[in-house]
Amino acid sequence: MDNMQDLPSYKYYIDPQTSHRPEVFVTFLNVRPETGHEITGILFSVTEEELYMLDKRERNYARTEVSKAISIPVPGRVWVYEGTKAARERYTRGLSENKACISADYYHYVQDCFLQLGQSHAQAYLDSTDSAEVPIRQLHRINL
Repeated sequence: MDNMQDLPSYKYYIDPQTSHRPEVFVTFLNVRPETGHEITGILFSVTEEELYMLDKRERNYARTEVSKAISIPVPGRVWVYEGTKAARERYTRGLSENKACISADYYHYVQDCFLQLGQSHAQAYLDSTDSAEVPIRQLHRINL
């Protein structure tokens, strides 16, 4: 996300040491199809209303059905959220301008969630996730 853009009901980040809003592109996890690889994640059931709320929250992602790619039998449809074209373009722009970064809180939160599932899940997540291409930076999130 472009940290210099205000979007209604969204967020931005400040540097906790200076309280200034840095000119950065804050990046998040994304998935991409790759033959012979698996995504390590969590599968959970949601209602239609919850799915609608997820669609609203995940505004930088598009919901894509992956039911046929799941290796275990699951009743119903299975979705994954993958970065929209616009989100990927912002990432590319931030990368080319050397302004892309990852919020340290977000980075560690995701790892901690997998650790709570157990060491084997945490290791599977690490094994299926590319190393960060951009700096991990201390930022403080401000919700609008």
